[in-house]
Amino acid sequence: MKGYKGKYLVVNLTKGKTEEHPLNMTDVRKYIGGRGLATKMMCDMINPMIEPFGEENILIMMTGPLTASAALFACRYMVVTKSPLTGLVASSNSEGYFQNELK
Repeated sequence: MKGYKGKYLVVNLTKGKTEEHPLNMTDVRKYIGGRGLATKMMCDMINPMIEPFGEENILIMMTGPLTASAALFACRYMVVTKSPLTGLVASSNSEGYFQNELK
């Protein structure tokens, strides 16, 4: 699907290592946008019983397919994690210049 680079990067801050992984294009088509795809990936990557402040929790920064394009209002990125407040999925978004560099 155009708009994605076909891969994502996992950064392990504890070990100081990075790994590239191929993006599941079926998920890209099914869970359109940064929030949908990041939430799907988070649910696949973590055990739902982990502690939000535990080492097993992850933080996903995701752009959408139109980020860094000429599309209006497509200049945001999503941050998704397990919420310490609710224990459910927490998401937030922001804009600026970071998302273009992230993509």
